[in-house]
Amino acid sequence: MKIVNLNSAYSILIMGLGAMLLLSISVISLANDGPQRDVTELSQMATEQMADELSLNDEQLKQAENINLKFFERLQSMRQDGKSQRIARLRELKQATRERDDAMQEILSEQQYAAYMQMTAERRSELRELIKARRQVQ
Repeated sequence: MKIVNLNSAYSILIMGLGAMLLLSISVISLANDGPQRDVTELSQMATEQMADELSLNDEQLKQAENINLKFFERLQSMRQDGKSQRIARLRELKQATRERDDAMQEILSEQQYAAYMQMTAERRSELRELIKARRQVQ
């Protein structure tokens, strides 16, 4: 039987979530099987924020909408699969995030991509604080 270090698992979670926009609440509900927003709504919210913060042109906006929708559909599929092993879910989440980042890099300028990565770093920091607060409550 393999012993899993929970601190290591949380580190993987934070790294995997770092590249996601507006997913802090969604991912927590994914992990806790709590209420979940509609995939289309999450995708639109993420795309709207990106459009505002990254000054996307019309073509980039269409492509970002498609990328975000596919990403959120994948997250929903992961939830519905109901994998009981947290590490497996985290690895799959990390892979989905990596693929989304790669797709975004293809459609964004260098300056926009740098801003996108900065946004994700801020989300990662917010998520860390949220996880710390949840631990203190428990």
